[in-house]
Amino acid sequence: MNIKEISRLCGVSVFTVSRVLNGRAAEFRISAATAKRVMDMAEKVQYRPNYLAHSLNTDRTYSVGVIFANTVDNYLGSIMEGVEAHLRGTEYQTAVETGENDIRLQDQALRRMLHRRADGIIFYPVALPPGKRYELPTPNDQRKHQVPIVIIGRTIPGARDQIMMGDFEAGAATANRFLEAGCKRFAFLTNPVNCSSDHARQKGFIQTLKQAGIPAANRIVVAEQGGPASESLHKLRRADALFGVNSGLLLAYVRRLRALADVRHMHMVSVGDIEGAELMDLKLWTWSTPGRRMGEEAARAVLSRIDDPAAPWKNVVVPLEWTTA
Repeated sequence: MNIKEISRLCGVSVFTVSRVLNGRAAEFRISAATAKRVMDMAEKVQYRPNYLAHSLNTDRTYSVGVIFANTVDNYLGSIMEGVEAHLRGTEYQTAVETGENDIRLQDQALRRMLHRRADGIIFYPVALPPGKRYELPTPNDQRKHQVPIVIIGRTIPGARDQIMMGDFEAGAATANRFLEAGCKRFAFLTNPVNCSSDHARQKGFIQTLKQAGIPAANRIVVAEQGGPASESLHKLRRADALFGVNSGLLLAYVRRLRALADVRHMHMVSVGDIEGAELMDLKLWTWSTPGRRMGEEAARAVLSRIDDPAAPWKNVVVPLEWTTA
């Protein structure tokens, strides 16, 4: 049984049957009654699409690769949920790989996706050591240069569709929240890596404090490999406002600081929800990462790029939202 026979049985065109079965009835203003008639007939005759034949006819594999630089956590998992939510109801399915923060594994995954002719790739790149610059691997087959790669979460060189968080805005808003609370001595806690989202949060935070007239001695940046050192902890004891670039990092510093001083007077902000935060005796706020919406936007961008390779590049910024502990 194929769609031509279903179209004959239902008394509608092959195009109508195809659009209904691909979940695009509303897009093409196909009536609910017609869509139901087609779906009921497809179920009655136990229709199953032949994707191999479909791929040969359309020169598409109907697969979207998703590559994450590191192990999937709550944030990356929510991105994946958004990608799948948007692709659901289309002909596309995902193939997912992680790179364990290893550029070699990341590039291997990219080449494998290209070799298997994914129609598009959503790519969350690894954070590099300071001073390092990343370039996408060059495929051996020149045709594969046309495979659209949508960058999500962290920027890399080159003109491509990008889906990012409002990191600069979150940094600026955090500084303003601390200023409104009357804080005088500020610290930004980050990782010693080349990560565009971390840099944007830092820039928004420090720039806003400078504009507010906070002297350099009262706005410090701590970026240490392997956790907080004793000298940094001594400086942080005098701070009354801590901004952690992510929640795991903030908590790592707070644990060490609590052994040296009472931190309950400090105002704290981090990016990423903290489970059980409402039970902590801290002045703590967090930014909730909009992973699901970012995933939806990335899936929308990659499908759009597959359909129209010459369209203008998209640069979508998804705002973060406060979560009060």
